[in-house]
Amino acid sequence: VAHLLTGLEQQAQVQFDAALYNASAATLLRRITQTTGATNVLICAHNPGIGDLAQMLVTTAPDHPRFDDYPTAALTVIRLDADGWSGIRQGHCTDFVIPADI
Repeated sequence: VAHLLTGLEQQAQVQFDAALYNASAATLLRRITQTTGATNVLICAHNPGIGDLAQMLVTTAPDHPRFDDYPTAALTVIRLDADGWSGIRQGHCTDFVIPADI
């Protein structure tokens, strides 16, 4: 966690939630919607839940051949409109990378 925090321009609140370990997309989405007072949220979780969540949130999948099978250590950046957001298929994917891309 310390490595992640050193690259941020602002201080971040870190919460560890054991319920996210091997959680389903529905559980992850529920946790996101319970988050208040944050403009950015980073969720680290396991497949298949995190991959399913990414697919559930975006309006259009990124043009990347591995998005559908969401490999280990993949990262998706999704921009969401916080006002009136319900979560399902309303996010804009701004980036998607896998370890092989780096």
